[in-house]
Amino acid sequence: MAEANTTPAAAPAIDYAKLAEAMTAALKPALTEAIKPIADNQKILADTLAALPPAAGKQGDGKQTDAAKPLDAEGVAKIVAEQLKGFTAQTQQSAEREKYIAAHLAKLPAAYQTQLGNDPAKWAEEAKTIQGQFEADFKANGGKAETLASGTTDGGKTAAKETPDFSKLPAFELLHKGVEAMPVGPAAEGK
Repeated sequence: MAEANTTPAAAPAIDYAKLAEAMTAALKPALTEAIKPIADNQKILADTLAALPPAAGKQGDGKQTDAAKPLDAEGVAKIVAEQLKGFTAQTQQSAEREKYIAAHLAKLPAAYQTQLGNDPAKWAEEAKTIQGQFEADFKANGGKAETLASGTTDGGKTAAKETPDFSKLPAFELLHKGVEAMPVGPAAEGK
């Protein structure tokens, strides 16, 4: 066997410039057609932006308005002052409300005192309603409105000296009252 000492024939040289021209000519219509919707959308967007009023943060001379400025020390101080003013007003209103409660609703339990609203113009009306509700609740639970209002009964005795009516209490509370009444200490040991 004889070896062939032949070299392969050289491939023709590629002319890349002609290849690029041929590809561009072949692809140009397809690319133009594919890009057309994007170009149309860009034109619509540009027209829409041109029709909008100037940006809110810009003035005609190119300076920013207060709303668009970055926050500086003066701005922070202004915000803090406004918040502090609101807190002070709220604290003052709470103090006035507490004074009103002490003057007009002090004899009522805390659950009734907390029903008073925050509007000073309505406090007198609300206080009457709250007192009426307390008296209704007190009567519904066996209390006497005269005792509540004057602090004394018809016989001149103070409400604290009256013997409470335990007949309406549940058994557990009656037992508790009995245990409270038991003497404690040296008096109990001396029996």
